[in-house]
Amino acid sequence: MGTTVRQIHRSVQKIARLAQLDPVEAKLTRDFVVGICKTGSCKVSDIARTLPGNSPLRETTRPLYDGLADERSGLDDLRQAWLEFVAPAADKMPLIAVDPSDISKPHGRCFDHLDKVRDASDKGKRKVRGFPTIQIEAVDHGHVNLPLWQGVFSTVHPDYRGWYETITQAMINVLEHTGENATWLFDRGCDAGDFYPVLRRLGITWVVRQHQTRKVSFGDSQTAIMRDLASSIEKPHEAFIPYVDKKTHEPRTWPLRFGFVPIRLPDLPGRCWMIVITGLREEDMALLTNEDIRSARQAARIVVAYIRRWGIEEGIRCWKQKTGVEDFRVRNWISIHRLTFFSMLAYGIQALWLLTRPAMARRLISRAKVFIENVLFRHYRLWDGVRDALLKGA
Repeated sequence: MGTTVRQIHRSVQKIARLAQLDPVEAKLTRDFVVGICKTGSCKVSDIARTLPGNSPLRETTRPLYDGLADERSGLDDLRQAWLEFVAPAADKMPLIAVDPSDISKPHGRCFDHLDKVRDASDKGKRKVRGFPTIQIEAVDHGHVNLPLWQGVFSTVHPDYRGWYETITQAMINVLEHTGENATWLFDRGCDAGDFYPVLRRLGITWVVRQHQTRKVSFGDSQTAIMRDLASSIEKPHEAFIPYVDKKTHEPRTWPLRFGFVPIRLPDLPGRCWMIVITGLREEDMALLTNEDIRSARQAARIVVAYIRRWGIEEGIRCWKQKTGVEDFRVRNWISIHRLTFFSMLAYGIQALWLLTRPAMARRLISRAKVFIENVLFRHYRLWDGVRDALLKGA
């Protein structure tokens, strides 16, 4: 057995032990995680073909399907076990990004609780069949993303209690293990009046990108629409965002200018800070945070941190593209939950190596064929290197 598959087996075995899985469930988890890493597919038939033996495909796939769908299985305990497993690494990462996403199934018909989602990959952002998801990842300033939580849900499921209730429960699950000292980052989808009291109750430091449509108070009880206030704020300070030049392939930085001002939200006790950023392709960006900003340097750190929040979107694209998670064929609701989590586990174990086994990660990355030498986000290359090693038995 090659070194790479042994490393995956060891990681899965530790997580399975934390989840108190029996040997059959632990083996099922290993088979799925290794199979997804080796094939880049979440089709059970593709995973079954990676298993040893010469049995007919139907006989090989049957235990995989049955194990996924077994209501008495302890596989669902893997979610909390994963959080416990990665908590030491996640505790060292300064940022946690939360992003509602989706798994689109535009041609789906008979999947349990099939929902409607807005396909982010479609230019027209059309609504198609699919499943909403919640993704939570720890993020550092070195462009490493560490998946913490992945959950599929459906607004047509009988147990569905609401969009923000679903996000909140996922955050609570993460906070039971890590994230209390991190800064939590949210996109405009979480800019809702009902959500800010939830953030306050959770007792975390947060940054939320704004729609800029609500009224806010500032100064001596003056009020204004946030967009009007944002346009009137001077932006004398600079923050520098790292990127790779597409022509030279060399790392560079892009300057952004920003200003900040204390404000109050209606019905939310305490003061918040609004940071307004210019220099992006879109309109000026407004961020709201409960962090008490004392200096421009502190505000610049928040600006750079929020721009890194976009890294979770890159991480989600990598997860979807490399695991083939949107092309799963299982239709049972329990199986969908478990299979999509296995895909995140496959991606997450490799992401953890970038933090805890950097030398091994570099060796695996060196196996990937590349056309651009320097990149900030290395997860794609690591996945390709791992797959090459698995296919060649290295």
